[in-house]
Amino acid sequence: MSRLRRYLLALVGLVTLLLAVLLHIDNAEPVQVRFLTLESAALPLFWWLLASFAAGVGIGFLCTLPRRLRKPRSHRRIDRASS
Repeated sequence: MSRLRRYLLALVGLVTLLLAVLLHIDNAEPVQVRFLTLESAALPLFWWLLASFAAGVGIGFLCTLPRRLRKPRSHRRIDRASS
């Protein structure tokens, strides 16, 4: 079963890579991002899309970090019992 899972994950990874390459090819025009009075350097649209996706993943990870760092309930009960 784990071999099938590895093959499926590899297939999903390859499809994702192919889609990223196609996205890069179709969005190669340089664009300049403006926010209020700030202006960025002119980079291909693909890089701005990639940066915004990475920022979203990073923010999502930071939002779940407190829950991940908390001890599970079973560990809390053991700690109370030993005190």
